[in-house]
Amino acid sequence: MSNVTSSHSDQCVTLELEDDPALWPKHLTDKERCSIVQRGPVQSKDRIYPKNQEGRRFTNSNYYLQMKNGEKIKRSWLVYSEKNDCVMCFCCRLFGNREKATQLNKLFESGNGNFLGQVQLMAQFDPVMREHLRRIQAKQLSDTYLSKNIQNELISLVAKCTTDALDTTGKGLCETFLGQLETLGLDLCNCRGQSYDNGSNMQGKKQGVQKRVLELNDKALYVPCGSHTLNLVVGDAAKSSVTSISFFGLIQRLYNLFSSSVQRILKEHVKNFTLKALSTTRWECRVEAVKAVRYQLPEIVKALTALKEYATEKRDADVVSTAESIYKELQRWPFVVSTIVWYNVLFQINKVSKILQSPKVSVETVREEIRAVKEFLQEFRSHGFQSAKTDAREIAEKLEVEMSWPEVRQRRKTKQFEYEGTEQTQSTAEELFKREFFLRLIDTALVTVENRFSNMEIFYMLYGFLYSLDTMRSTEKEGKLDECCHRLEQRMDDIDAEDLKLEVKGAVRSFPPHVSSPFEMLDYIYKENLLDIYPNLSIAFRLLLTLPVTVASGERSFSSLKLIKTYLRTTMSQDRLSALAVLSIEQEVRKSLDMESVIARFAEAKARKVRL
Repeated sequence: MSNVTSSHSDQCVTLELEDDPALWPKHLTDKERCSIVQRGPVQSKDRIYPKNQEGRRFTNSNYYLQMKNGEKIKRSWLVYSEKNDCVMCFCCRLFGNREKATQLNKLFESGNGNFLGQVQLMAQFDPVMREHLRRIQAKQLSDTYLSKNIQNELISLVAKCTTDALDTTGKGLCETFLGQLETLGLDLCNCRGQSYDNGSNMQGKKQGVQKRVLELNDKALYVPCGSHTLNLVVGDAAKSSVTSISFFGLIQRLYNLFSSSVQRILKEHVKNFTLKALSTTRWECRVEAVKAVRYQLPEIVKALTALKEYATEKRDADVVSTAESIYKELQRWPFVVSTIVWYNVLFQINKVSKILQSPKVSVETVREEIRAVKEFLQEFRSHGFQSAKTDAREIAEKLEVEMSWPEVRQRRKTKQFEYEGTEQTQSTAEELFKREFFLRLIDTALVTVENRFSNMEIFYMLYGFLYSLDTMRSTEKEGKLDECCHRLEQRMDDIDAEDLKLEVKGAVRSFPPHVSSPFEMLDYIYKENLLDIYPNLSIAFRLLLTLPVTVASGERSFSSLKLIKTYLRTTMSQDRLSALAVLSIEQEVRKSLDMESVIARFAEAKARKVRL
């Protein structure tokens, strides 16, 4: 036994620890580790080592490494345990269980986490908790119910009870919405627009919130959130073909491989853009994930090669197999072309998505941006495939990839009748890839944009003639001004059609040339004190400019993730994060829960059969 003196905060503490590493405490404290490090490994050589059943035993010569030239190198890290009759690595025994000890979160140890810290604090005031901890320390309980798994189960259970207590149907959400309006002293009759995401309980045409609000006030027209809708367009396009589904699956596999492996290897080769995971809720996740591959594919291939070699040395069969599989997929010509195609499409859509997330975006802006997306997709359908091949050729040359399309067996149509002719034409591999992947992607995006933004047409019909001073002038020249004014009066009943028509004619002739957009015209009316001259036009402009065409900004402001997922909690699982988000958002509902029933449900789930 060795006596070791260590100093901490100018106080000398003498620690008595055995030389045998098997007799050290299972979980060492920092002071004990410092004491052992100061002493160093003890290699006792004045003893007789016992033989095993095979007649073999440890000898003092095992403390040295015999080199080919006859030299002996001392294994200073090797220590012998007399108790267990085995050898151990001094460093591994000293530090090997440090992470496991932290994970075990033992009671009454420093750094055991917030959860156990609060349990210890509660035990000072609560007799039931104090008795529970006493029984744990006395080893009278085999199940402590204090592990991290139990934490997650409790969090998930409370979140589920909170969700069950909520009425997320269209009826329940509508009642919550109306109650909030009453609390704020707002009259629903003054509402002229409503906007939500594309959930069925919100936008449902029969039972959704927007339908129920319309029944109470037919002037509260529903506007689907432009940002959410555009995100759904991308989601539909990503599922348009097997090739697209496989492409994003490969991107996710690539991220999973490097996120669970040695990060150093990836950072040594890929330095500009980090690999990103896919998400169904984050709008930019796909373009960011594809961007990293688009501009760094040769570097990623080199990183995969290095990772494969490293895993081979470590004999990690799973990593070697996964890296080899992904490596082969990335080296295929169709994948390189798919990367270029998808990045070009996502880049254009992402630009529009960012514009639509602005809190100042108007119906006019949404119409123009969606029209620009349609025009891009139509143009890209005609010439995009060839341009993608040209860009992909540069990458393929760096990778030394053979620029050839793999032959795919084509199905032959079975003749149903004798008079049917035999199909003579056979598509080439490139034509088949273009038809099954490229055209399906673009056509799906075009059709989805048209369908999902069809609800915006009613606003274009009502307010389209007010989008600019030039539009108002052309509407008057075409003789459609009277029709547009009466349509707006009939639907909204907030203006007088005849007076609005005269005010529009006056504005076209009197407003200065630099005043063109609805916001500029409304600002001009108020700044020049012209409200008594253009009262109906100012109302029409206010209705147009305040239509809620996006709810992305509001969701971002009230996000709970920035409160929950801090940099200290970046390793939490998705289920735990979702449950904590529910508890944070629905605090009032959570506080109203009957905890006795929650505990009963937890006990029922953890009940075990006992042998009699």
